[in-house]
Amino acid sequence: MSEYNKEGNLILHGPSFYEKIEKQRSLQHKSTCLSEKQQHDLKIENNEYGTNKPTENKDIQFRKDLITARSRLKLTQVDLANKCCVKLDVIKNIEAGKTKVDNHLCQKLKKILQF
Repeated sequence: MSEYNKEGNLILHGPSFYEKIEKQRSLQHKSTCLSEKQQHDLKIENNEYGTNKPTENKDIQFRKDLITARSRLKLTQVDLANKCCVKLDVIKNIEAGKTKVDNHLCQKLKKILQF
């Protein structure tokens, strides 16, 4: 199966692309032979619903670890904000679960709090 872009050039895909396509085709074939309950279970098994539960659990665990590490080092939120060079509201919102932590700040916090 050849695929072309707007300019008419051939698009080449790696093996992982074709493996993904084949998996989708096999799932579609299986789903036509299955009941609705079995289709639902198959989608959950293959994570086709796009739930964010694993990342939500990581965020909750990170917040708990952040609070315990800050308490262990006897730092206030103000002290931690100053050490990370961020505003106090950022630390408060992270601990309250209102803000997700970007990777850069996460690395800073882990280094400062030693966890």
